[in-house]
Amino acid sequence: MKKKNEDKDAFVFQDLKWLRYTNENKGIVQYKISLDPKAPFFKLNLSKNKAVPLDIPLAYTNPLGVTEEKKKDLMSLLAFIPEVYHEFYKNLRTKKKYD
Repeated sequence: MKKKNEDKDAFVFQDLKWLRYTNENKGIVQYKISLDPKAPFFKLNLSKNKAVPLDIPLAYTNPLGVTEEKKKDLMSLLAFIPEVYHEFYKNLRTKKKYD
């Protein structure tokens, strides 16, 4: 679908002569197809349309576990981890290496 300006006229990039963007109108680009200072600016809305929410199914029904080897490595690092986080690491679920 081709882009149209706010007057519903087709926006043709090759005809563009003068471009203006201001912070007051975020997402709106003003442009002219003439270098005449008295010529009017056309407005082109470049803000993205609101996306339609997608209904994406969950990839997993339960939290994923770490391998026994990974948990063993993490347990060996507990001396360097603040004690307040130890329970989290001790309660990590494990899984077989190639589940």
